[in-house]
Amino acid sequence: NHLLQTSNIGILLLTESWLSSVYPSSLLADLSTYSVLRKDRNRLYNAGGGGVCAIIRSDIDFMQVELPDEFASLELLAFDVLGAHINYRFILNYRPPNSTVDNMLLLTKANQLLERY
Repeated sequence: NHLLQTSNIGILLLTESWLSSVYPSSLLADLSTYSVLRKDRNRLYNAGGGGVCAIIRSDIDFMQVELPDEFASLELLAFDVLGAHINYRFILNYRPPNSTVDNMLLLTKANQLLERY
């Protein structure tokens, strides 16, 4: 939170966030000034650690991209920053070192889907 307040950061992307539902987003940023998008590691699929997080300043117009349920096991989030004439897609993911081939194929499929829209 201190880094955001003192550095005027527009978008901060984090991997290995190590967050879970016991940590509210308000611990990361002032929610009156920033929006927090999170994809915490699903404890059903993996042990501790992991997760991704995007912190976006409130004056930046954005829209989170909803992913189909088949990608729930991935530590992946995407959002579009909406500009006046062009949109920018941010795709944030973390691939654990012990990822299986099936996990990599699913990640490839998700990235291909996100590139199309």
